Amino acid sequence: MSLIILFASILIEGETKSLSYKPALFKTYGECRSYLSKENDLVLETLERHIQKFYPDGTILYLDCTKRSDFEDQNGLV
Repeated sequence: MSLIILFASILIEGETKSLSYKPALFKTYGECRSYLSKENDLVLETLERHIQKFYPDGTILYLDCTKRSDFEDQNGLV
């Protein structure tokens, strides 16, 4: 069973990168979506602060939940 993570796709200098929201790991997709629904403002504020600190020109494109294993065969998460 793969853990579900909350991630954001962000645009950084013309490239799309994926960031994992570290404080959040879930057993099911439904739990993750419920958390995102309830804590959307907190998640977005945290991501915006992180992006401004480390990727000042970065832009959030997409925010969702997925299996952590979906990133294992790719370049991974930033």
